Parts: sequence; structure tokens; C-alpha cells
Amino acid sequence: MRRLVGDNWRRLALQLGLLTGVGLAFALSARQQPASAGGMDECPAESECSIAKPNVMLLLDYSTSMNLEWDLLNQLSRWEVAVVAIADITAPGTYLSQTTHLALLRFGHDPDPDAPGTVIPDETSGLVDGQVIDVAWDDGNGAYLECNGQAILDALAATPAPMQGSQFGIGTWTKGALDATAVEIAATKADHANDEFEPARAYLNLVLTDSAWTGVDGSTPLIPADQDPAISAAALFDQQAIRTYVIALAGDPQAEAAADQLADAGGTTQAIHASAPAQLGEALGAVVSAIANSWEPPPCVAGPVRVMFLLDGSSEMLNLGEGPDAAPAALGEGRWDQARDALANENFSLFDYEINMVPLEELTHLGLASFGEPDEAKILVQYAACARDNFRFALDPQTSCEQPGCDDPWGGPPIAWTFQDGTEDPPGFDTPTQSHMPQCAGEDGEACQGSGRYLHLGLELLAANQASYHAAAQDPMAPFPTTAETSYVNVVILAGRHDAWSTDAQIQTPLQAMANDGITTRVIGLGVDANDPVMLAQLQDIADWGSGGTAPHMLAATQVDLEIALVSIMDELPFDPCCALNECGLGPNLTTNEPDPVPQEESSGDGDGDPSGDGDGDPAGDGDGDGDGDGDGGEADTLAGEGESDDGGSGTGTGDDAPVLEGRGCSCATGPDPEGRLASALMLLGVLALRRRRRR
Repeated sequence: MRRLVGDNWRRLALQLGLLTGVGLAFALSARQQPASAGGMDECPAESECSIAKPNVMLLLDYSTSMNLEWDLLNQLSRWEVAVVAIADITAPGTYLSQTTHLALLRFGHDPDPDAPGTVIPDETSGLVDGQVIDVAWDDGNGAYLECNGQAILDALAATPAPMQGSQFGIGTWTKGALDATAVEIAATKADHANDEFEPARAYLNLVLTDSAWTGVDGSTPLIPADQDPAISAAALFDQQAIRTYVIALAGDPQAEAAADQLADAGGTTQAIHASAPAQLGEALGAVVSAIANSWEPPPCVAGPVRVMFLLDGSSEMLNLGEGPDAAPAALGEGRWDQARDALANENFSLFDYEINMVPLEELTHLGLASFGEPDEAKILVQYAACARDNFRFALDPQTSCEQPGCDDPWGGPPIAWTFQDGTEDPPGFDTPTQSHMPQCAGEDGEACQGSGRYLHLGLELLAANQASYHAAAQDPMAPFPTTAETSYVNVVILAGRHDAWSTDAQIQTPLQAMANDGITTRVIGLGVDANDPVMLAQLQDIADWGSGGTAPHMLAATQVDLEIALVSIMDELPFDPCCALNECGLGPNLTTNEPDPVPQEESSGDGDGDPSGDGDGDPAGDGDGDGDGDGDGGEADTLAGEGESDDGGSGTGTGDDAPVLEGRGCSCATGPDPEGRLASALMLLGVLALRRRRRR
């Protein structure tokens, strides 16, 4: 039997549909380096987190029955398919690699249990007394190996098929593997006795096997009774709350029953049975999801960073050209439209920008303000999670275009806007939301005019709003509480010089006051004259005053430039890698009676119509009526055994849908593949506990 290399890796990866980009890279090269993403470290140290990364042991059956052909079309064995699937869920950037400490143990049998240190004749891969730990949780000197998925890949790539492909010679002494794991757990706990995490570090086991267990000598299935691995799994679960998940490959009914008994004893109710290669990815994805759902992250100490965008509301934002050559901009051509689309385009915008594979809207609370004339400085959207629809409503010219004052919002003056309160139905936002547009006064055929650029009034509004918002949100009972550690950032989008309306001193005062309070203000010049030294000097003064001289101003000649400038600022935001993140569904967050998004709660709805049967028309199945798609569907997930022990299960349901990774843990990243690239619902999630993207 050959080792799986070269074209075989590629063929298995592509034809089984098990691999995403990361897994495919491993399949082709057996070597994958993690890539950095966003503003976070590519591998968050546990010291950055307020919870302990769980220690996960992968117990991989190394019996020679794993060499039996499983994928008949591609002539691939159970071992070959299993290796690729395990590599896929542990590769660098995946949830398990980033969020947990991984260890790998292969097991067979002990040919001479009375003599320590025995090896199976002709077995050259390292099995001693029936087991070998290829990858450990720590370095043996008290330091955990962070983000060590690469070590799993390297070990798998270096391991030949059992007994070089023979179908006889190595048995399946599963109890020995679990007993060896128990010893390793005890040693690890002793070596890390000074861990000061609450709750304490979790330990989890995943057994992947293809046949019924045997005794020590590996010869006879399911006897003797004292070698039943359920005994060891039960001891780990009952005494230390350590769960054992079980995946059984292509087993006969007797082997499947034994696997179920092992899982039940290990606190996970029943094994997952993969009777075909394509089902293995789904099974592993379900286990990853169950592992992720087995603990809740702590609340963020500081909460999500709050970002307020202050948009130039001068009439020039509606025009093309300057001076006598200026004319009303057509749809999509003016700077107002460009800013709206860069911030909150309904298809793709800043809200979708991903930091370590998590959309920005799930990492932050964003707010929106505008300034123009003295009476036009307004908070359009208060700091809120998942506020894309609020931004679109507030900045959309059509929102404020109502007859008789407005017929065509891009038709030029005269236009009399009718501003709308977004909390009224429709649309019925929970978050305070006001529509606004710069004035478009003047004669037919002329450029819009009427709104100046009183920048200092906009900045003073930001300072006052932040102070009042922060004070109110310090109430622990607030929907999204803040603390003294909560970070605030302002981003000013400016379309021209301010000297005709605001003095330098008027602008400097609020900017420096906010900077002294730890609130950084960044500035982007949108469509400004890059050859005007006065304009450039004003922008740099704003940048210096707003950041204490630590950040430069930025220029954006086009919408694309604006998008680049915005994401570069977002990359520098001070994200807490251990926060429980926002849940932003694909549907609009419009019409609930609670803050958007609804704080995380599990639901038994399946997302199809009104799952509760109460006639309230809740399209999401999450009970909040907003259609944001938080329903899990189906019955409780019996795989994970959540809610059935006294260690705090979550009772997650998965129904008939692909398993959804909740993304608990350190690094807060994750979620199912949004493009459905994994045919088997195997989730290669980037980032560490990056918390999660939950989608309908």
C-alpha cells in the first residue's frame, strides 16, 4: 500500500470535496504556514485571552484494518481518507488550531502487556506498548504549543500507512489509548498546576476508529469485558468532566453499537457513523461544532470597540466639480453616494470586511453622524451592532425624498428633503436612526448649495454624544455595557477645506480633549484637491490633534481609495481576541423590540416560517422576528450531550442543517464557509477563538 502523496493528495482533496484552500495546500505540499489577517496576531497567545484554551486529544485508530479500501472509485483506504480529513480540520488558521491546544495519539495494541516498552514486530512508525503520542500539548518544559495545527499536519504527512499498507498485524486496543490519554492529562495538569483560569481548562477527546475494540493483544473483538474502553471514558467524564467524542468509520452493526456505548460513557450520547468517505467531513465538522459549543466565552471586559463615522454634510458632497463648473452628481457619482456605498453597500462594504475571517460588523459597534450648517450636526445612527441597514437608511437619498419637496433625489435643485425617523414603522429600527441629506438649494440646473462645513460643531457633537452614551452604558444592565477600558475611535470623512466655517482653534479643542480621554480621531480627505497646500495642512492638523500626533491623514480620490483607507483604519482597531461577538444574520435587523442584534441565545426554530407555531411570522426562527437567521432547527444535538451533565451544556440544536460552529474560545473567529465550498460541511474556520459567524 502506497503512502498518500502527490497526485493522490490532490485527487482525494478535489474529488471528495473535503478541502478548502488551507486543506488543499496541505494536500499538495504537506506544509502550510499560517497567514496573517486583519489587525490581530495570526496566532493569539493564551495570555491575551480571558479563558483557557481547551486541550484536545485526537486519538487516531492505527490498526491495519484502516488499510481496507474505502473509496473504491479512487482506490483510497480508510487511513488515507482519514488523514486528509483530520488535516483539514486542524490545518493552520482553522478553529481547532487557533482556539485549542492539539495533541495527536495513534493507537494499536500491545503485543506483550507484561513487558513494558514492547513493539509490534515489523511496526516501524513508533508504537510502543500500543500507543504513540506524535504531537503533545506542550513542549515538556511548561509551555503550551500555541496554534499547533501545523505540527498535526507534519506528523500525519510523516506517518506511513499502518504496517506499510498490510491488512493484518495491528489490532484496536482502544482502552489502552484512553488510559494513555488519562495519564497524559494528569501529567499535563501537574505540569501546569499554576493555571489561573476560571473556569478551569477543559480537556476533550476525539476517537476516530473503524472497527470494534479489542483486548490488549489486539486479537479478539469486544472481549475481555475489563478492556471495554467505555470504562476509561466513563472515568474521565464522571470524575473530571472530560468528554469523549467518537467517530466510527464503515463499521459493522456490532462495531457501531460499541462506538455508541463508548460515546455514551464519554458524555457525548452517541457516536457519529461515517459509512462513506464523503460523510467523514460532515462527521468531523459536527464534532468541531460540538467542541466549540461545549463552553461559553466570558463577556468582554471592555466590550466591542465603538467607532463613530463623521460624514461631511456640506452641499459639495452632492455635486461634481467645483465653483462655476459644479453640477449635481448623478446616481453613484457624487461623494455622498460614494461614502454611503463604501460604508454600507448592501452587497459588500466595510461591514463585510473581515478581520481574521470575522466580518467587521460582528467585531464592533458602529455609529454615524453628519455635520453641515449649525443646525445640521446630527447623530444619524447611535453606536450599534449589525447596523448596516441603519446606515443605508440614514444616508440613502431616496429615504429623504418625499413629494412635494423631492421627486428625483439626483435631479438637482431645488430639493426640500423630508427627513425620516428610522424608529417608526417602517422600517422600525430599534437603534435610534435618523435620515439626513445636505441641502440642495438653488435654481434648476445649478449645483446644490446651502449646507456649509461647520466641522467643529460635528466634532463637539461627537464628544458630547460619546460622553452621554458611555455614561448610560456603564449600567451593568445596559444591553451592551461599557467599562473604563472600552475603546472609542472616530473617523472623519471630509470633502474640502473648513476655514470658511470653522477656525483651527474651534477644531483643535474638541479633538485634543477627546484624544486626552483616549479617543483617537482619524481623518480621510475624500475627493479633495491634493495639490492644495492649505487643504493638506488642515487635514494633517486634524490628524495630529485627533491622535496626539501618532496617525497621519489619508487621501481618497475615489470610492475605492476610500474603501482602502477605511479598512486600513479598521485593521488598527484594538480588538479583544477573546470577546463574545455580535450575531449579524443575513436578513435585515429592523423590527424587533430588543436591541439589534438580539443577545446570543439558542433556538429550536428551523428558520422556516414561524417555527414556534404562534403565528407571529418570525422568519428567522430565533424568536425575535427580525429575520436575521439565528435558528438552528431540529431537535437538540445529541452528539455533544449538551445540557445533560452538570458541567454546563448549552443545548444546541442542529436539526437537518450542516453543523454550525459557534466559535467559542480564544480568538473569536469562525463560522461556516459562506460560499458552501465544503461539500461535507467540514468547517475550516480561521481564527481562534474568533467567535463566530452564524448565518441563516
